[in-house]
Amino acid sequence: DASMAAFVEALDDAKTLLRPALSWLAWGWSFVGLCLVVLGLSRIVERDVNGLFIIFAVVAFNAVVTLPVRTQLRNSLRQWEQAADFAEEYVRVATQAVDDLPATTALSILREAFRPVCAAGSLPSALRYINWVSGGGMVRVALNSTALYDLHVIEAINHRLIPRRDALRNGVAAIADLEALISLACFSAEQPDTSWPCVLADAGQPALKISGGRHPLIPPDLDVPNDLALSGGQNLWLITGSNMSGKSTFLRMAGVNALLGQIGCATLTDAMEWTPLRLITDLRIRDSLGKAESYFLAEVRQLRRMLVPPEGDAPVLGLVDEPFRGTNHQEQRAATLAIIEHLGASRGLYLIATHDRTVARQCAGAGIENRHFQEELGETELVFDYRIREGIAETRNALRVLEREGYPAALMSRAHEWVDGKTKENGDSTAN
Repeated sequence: DASMAAFVEALDDAKTLLRPALSWLAWGWSFVGLCLVVLGLSRIVERDVNGLFIIFAVVAFNAVVTLPVRTQLRNSLRQWEQAADFAEEYVRVATQAVDDLPATTALSILREAFRPVCAAGSLPSALRYINWVSGGGMVRVALNSTALYDLHVIEAINHRLIPRRDALRNGVAAIADLEALISLACFSAEQPDTSWPCVLADAGQPALKISGGRHPLIPPDLDVPNDLALSGGQNLWLITGSNMSGKSTFLRMAGVNALLGQIGCATLTDAMEWTPLRLITDLRIRDSLGKAESYFLAEVRQLRRMLVPPEGDAPVLGLVDEPFRGTNHQEQRAATLAIIEHLGASRGLYLIATHDRTVARQCAGAGIENRHFQEELGETELVFDYRIREGIAETRNALRVLEREGYPAALMSRAHEWVDGKTKENGDSTAN
């Protein structure tokens, strides 16, 4: 919000323009200046030219007096004019929070953060002067020229806010925290089926156990719940399956629910238990001309964060969808095998999706389990049940998807001939 940013900026930049003694002197001079202007106007009414000189002298003297602080004064006026809307709303929110937030729960921390904001002599008092910053027209111009109006307004604001600057900053942070908590509460209330996860603080080893996990962006009537169990003894699932069978969605389901649980939100699960984890994903890697990164290089750097996590950090929950897609098949398989072997022996928890069944067969071992999704061929289209199962996928559907999307018959015939030839040559298809 621009008004909130302007408020924080004005609060950070606020500084007293006049020393206390000079402030009282300025108020005294403003009173004298107004009296002189009234005297000058009365002389003008009496057709005495000296009245003009009296008014001109007051205006000129005020211009000279304010010259050293003119730039700071203009900046402060601009900032508080832009911050006025937020300041008014800030007082309203703080007052309501102090009245409504409970004092017997953790929300009392936010309640106490808001209390200094709406206290007497704090922002509500300053708000009256903040509202005087804008508007006024010719009356304001006249008062500013004769009685240092703008200077006194800014000084009044600064006098009330500078001593309470830290408390007001804490209140702004409390607004952000409150909005985040409200968003999480709304999400938890609006979802039809959620549960509150259980933290395994003393588990001794990393764990993530989900029963009936679902993805929040899939409508409830279409979402298919799945289970997941990763722990120190079984810390890596290698997931195979054909295109559109549910591999990527399963990885996202696990990541989203782990993230929801760790930020204190209800999860879309029947039940969930987990230890604190550091989520790292390789799901939507992009190349970058600005960083001079190809797709492959970007993925290499992202996966390295998973392989070499900082010492002392929480165990990693790593989600990888088809590692090293940006290179040739032989090196992709070799690197994938080596990474799976390395991660399977590490302390973290990992879900890795791949189409390569050879990788799945060669990687089965201690700590590594194979899971898969499958589909059935209906009369006119593929039918998916999106249920995760034990073992390695034995189906493939890439060419059937091409046929369904209307690729030329001659092209598809040639593709089938090539696949059948490779299958006989190798004894099995290696990918879906």
